[in-house]
Amino acid sequence: MNNNLRNELGLALCESTYAYTKTNEVTRREITREWDLAGYIWNMEFLVDKIIKSNENYFSVKENRFKNGSYIHVAKIGNLIINSLKMNTDELKQHYPMHQFNPYVDLYIKLAEARYLFGMPWLAHVMSCDEVIARCDTLNGLVSELRKIGNSSKFKKKINDFERSSNKNYRELVKYIDKQFEKHSRLLVLRIDFGYLKDQCWPSNTEGAIKHDEVKLHRETLVAYMKRSLPKNSMVGFAWKLEYGLEKSYHYHMLLLLDGSIVREDITIARMIGEYWSKTITNGKGLYWNCNANKSSYKSCGIGMVSHGDSDTRKGLRKAAMYMTKTDYYIKMVTPGNGRVFGKGNMPEPKKGNIGRPRNIGKYEPSNLNRIVC
Repeated sequence: MNNNLRNELGLALCESTYAYTKTNEVTRREITREWDLAGYIWNMEFLVDKIIKSNENYFSVKENRFKNGSYIHVAKIGNLIINSLKMNTDELKQHYPMHQFNPYVDLYIKLAEARYLFGMPWLAHVMSCDEVIARCDTLNGLVSELRKIGNSSKFKKKINDFERSSNKNYRELVKYIDKQFEKHSRLLVLRIDFGYLKDQCWPSNTEGAIKHDEVKLHRETLVAYMKRSLPKNSMVGFAWKLEYGLEKSYHYHMLLLLDGSIVREDITIARMIGEYWSKTITNGKGLYWNCNANKSSYKSCGIGMVSHGDSDTRKGLRKAAMYMTKTDYYIKMVTPGNGRVFGKGNMPEPKKGNIGRPRNIGKYEPSNLNRIVC
């Protein structure tokens, strides 16, 4: 994975940890502890990939000319390793209790835990010469084992297998969106996040917390409601992604594709759907975030009314599809019974005739973004 794409997905991963709270009928976003933990996973994947591909010696024993003793000389990447060992991995696992971490991250944690490396004062100011040598050997042993396993064909296959599902979901979603544009000259694109109230449904380890079966039923009820309540034939496509965290329990990201020749007023429609979710489907326990009501604050948003030939906005929509599917490269959720965490509507039937000359939308090229699309 190139660094530009890694940066974009890492930022998207962190933003996906926002929690939504509701006070006096106003929904707000909150940054939770999971922001820091997601950032740790993002940085850890980069660090381990860097270690495996390098032959550099990060730790060495040097004599202290001003004191009668020695110390551990640490290279730049070595400092990142030592900082990473300050993490409380029990907290990490607690916040992501039903997830698989990227194999790079999983390997690092397992090897470091087996050596009891987390929480050690690696660069303590007062150490005997024997302690300095022992700690340096331990750190170099971790690096050596990471490289040995990480460069094996078995591990490389594991990485490829882990990444395959997110890539597959991304390709399928982009194809699904493009097929809709082959059939419709313009689409009204809605982006809504659906979750649950903090005081009633999360944290997810409290009594009465929302359960997976109930969340699944809520989503199925929501899709059925939209199909029957929106103007006839206006709902042409949808996609959803289920996520979970200790601090905000289950929540959905949903992308809705409506026929732009039939409907407009995206903010109003998204609000109507969100209110039905929060008040009726969840019996007052739910809340929602209307991205369309906030699209002016997003760079390269890709939602609202999108025309067939609007290449820039369609590229923004592809970015939204990427953020919706490819963050699984870092953390992959595993539901009870291996249920689905991503879904979309059926592929549309090809339209008879031609809606116009083919247009080159162009391939999405990742870049460093300061803001994530909604």
